[in-house]
Amino acid sequence: MSGIHRIFEEIRRSDDPCVLATVIGVEGSAYRKEGAVMLWKEDGNRIGLLSGGCLEGEVALRAEEALKEGSSRTVLYNLRSTDDLSWGQGAGCDGAIHVLLEPVHPRLHRHLCKVGDYMEQGVAVTAVKKLTPDHPSRRAGVLRRMAGADL
Repeated sequence: MSGIHRIFEEIRRSDDPCVLATVIGVEGSAYRKEGAVMLWKEDGNRIGLLSGGCLEGEVALRAEEALKEGSSRTVLYNLRSTDDLSWGQGAGCDGAIHVLLEPVHPRLHRHLCKVGDYMEQGVAVTAVKKLTPDHPSRRAGVLRRMAGADL
């Protein structure tokens, strides 16, 4: 089972507090591209990867903050530094990664369950989120492909 399928399965299976972390932008090179996701659970468990391992610990700290505050946020990880003490040196990427952290509240939970249901049925689906500087991930929608139609 792929990482994204494991994430949707966990979301549908459990109501435990968690945060969905999504790469929403990449400048330069990075291990993972836009759309990569990781689910961080309040108990510290993680499903999925956002990088080759250099970001996950820091993302977990930020996810814990987002969960406590109950609000979505975007975080910029700049891995372009040439300073030997930074995580950019030798990290396998030389870019900046923008990550959206979303506490999985009941409305988002329902949305993600719907996306997971479509995926399980083999229906092509596109999840759309409106991101604004003041309110990351304020609105979300699901588009699904109908027979013979292109999105």
